[in-house]
Amino acid sequence: MEASSSEVKQLVEQAYQYNIFDADQLTQYLALLQQAKAYFGQQESEKERLECLLAEVFGIYMNGQQREALQQLEDCLPQVRALGDPGQLVFAKGVAGLITWTLGDLTRGMRELLEALAILEETQVTEDWLSTYYLLGNQYLDLKDLENARRCFEKGLALPEHYTNRVSVPITQARIYDGLASVCLLEVNYGQALTYLAKARHLQERCQDNYGLSRTLHDTAFIYRKKGLVAQALDYYGQSLALRRKASLKNGLVTTLTHLGEFHLELGKPDLAFPLLEEGLQWARQVGVQSKVCTLYHLLSRYYKLAGDAPRALECLEEYLALRDHMASDEVQMQLKRLSIRHELEKSEREAEIHRLRHTELKAAYDEISQINEHLKEVISYVEERNQQISAHKEEIEAQSEQLRCANEAITELNQQLEDKVRERTASLAQQNQLFKEYAELNAHKVRGPLARILGLLQLVRIELVKPEELPTILGHLEHSAQELDQVVTLMNEVLSKSR
Repeated sequence: MEASSSEVKQLVEQAYQYNIFDADQLTQYLALLQQAKAYFGQQESEKERLECLLAEVFGIYMNGQQREALQQLEDCLPQVRALGDPGQLVFAKGVAGLITWTLGDLTRGMRELLEALAILEETQVTEDWLSTYYLLGNQYLDLKDLENARRCFEKGLALPEHYTNRVSVPITQARIYDGLASVCLLEVNYGQALTYLAKARHLQERCQDNYGLSRTLHDTAFIYRKKGLVAQALDYYGQSLALRRKASLKNGLVTTLTHLGEFHLELGKPDLAFPLLEEGLQWARQVGVQSKVCTLYHLLSRYYKLAGDAPRALECLEEYLALRDHMASDEVQMQLKRLSIRHELEKSEREAEIHRLRHTELKAAYDEISQINEHLKEVISYVEERNQQISAHKEEIEAQSEQLRCANEAITELNQQLEDKVRERTASLAQQNQLFKEYAELNAHKVRGPLARILGLLQLVRIELVKPEELPTILGHLEHSAQELDQVVTLMNEVLSKSR
């Protein structure tokens, strides 16, 4: 039966929850993921298909097939990079770090997780910060680097809410509290360790995280055992053992069986210890954890010694010594690896600090250049605006200049015409003035003479001073004066005609 879109989304979300440690659930989970991949393949939804594929890789890893998981992950990594989704790349890097660390490649495991963290810091995507800090903290814890382990765990818990918005968050937060409790256990700070374990247990019970809860119960039992609280220790060991049996958590089951068997030996109850140690040895051989097989042979040799079975005690002791010698060489190699990783990490941290300082300096220079560029842009914008205004003013001035030039030409032409008219008028006036002078002279001299004589002669006639015999002479003089006056008037008329 094919999975629906909503069922597929729930499946993918379940992958992030990491809550698939029950063997039956894990088998069902992997089967459903196959359906989900097929569904998204048909829908040509590459992002969702790759998300299912990465979730399947994690499921294969949890199924104990680490090398197969790593091979499948490396096959799909080019597709993840090509897709360019930073969230998926971070998840892929985180799973790669977890798998390679489990396979003993501690250097690559740490490098993959540090690269995942670098991608998160660069892209600021809001997913997988918590799980990345958790995995990094666990790896530092495995290296016994308690300071860096605590720093990673505390950074994970201090993330803002928008970086922890997946439903898987409570489970991962619980495991971070478990990690902080482990740091406190190594520091023999049992009080603080119990506080962290209580917080982890609250979250694990709420989310039904059987794997995490069984570990929390086991660690709580161990602390009560160290504090000498026997009843509480036995109670918590019993709860952890029951939960690990129910969920088929084989590695955890071996650990609890070993600790509880050892505790019964310490309490002087070898009969209660023996079945636990025997069962633990069977499971340890089945899961192939040599360190736990070695510890169980040592405890069984103690049991047989207390039971008086010297041959079996010797046999178990020989097995223990052989495994211990073999493991001692492996432990030396592991210590060398850890030292090498610590050295690489310190070197990486120094290089990262140098890079950070350079980046800070470059960023400061870049910011300064950006500010200068912004200022230059403002200046250029202002200059361009002013140029546009000046160009507009220039065009306006040129238009006005053209108008003024045309006006000046018109004025010059008018002035020239006026000057010509003035000269003509002046010449005309001068001519008229000359005529008026001539007229005035005629009026003053030429007219007044004949007219005065006529008037004088008429006066003489009027007063009767003229003798009769003189009258023809007077009339002659009058006629002569009148003719002379007529000539003058004719001349004046000619002058007046010229002045018009």
